[in-house]
Amino acid sequence: MTRTSVPKTAASMNIITLKMTQRGVKPPVWRRLVMPGTMTLGDLHEAIQAAMGWHDCHLHAFDVGRAIWRSAQCR
Repeated sequence: MTRTSVPKTAASMNIITLKMTQRGVKPPVWRRLVMPGTMTLGDLHEAIQAAMGWHDCHLHAFDVGRAIWRSAQCR
């Protein structure tokens, strides 16, 4: 097993790790993203599009608790 050290600048940053799994697909298609905690929903949308190889061809929304952000609000 190889261990790597985390640079001190990254250690002090708020980092978020997300695992996305596409529903209804066999075999499962998933991606893991490591993003800065300062990202916006627009940034997250762009990262998901890039990670999945998508081209922003469909409407999207983020549902967080009681709040929902739709395509135009995420930019």
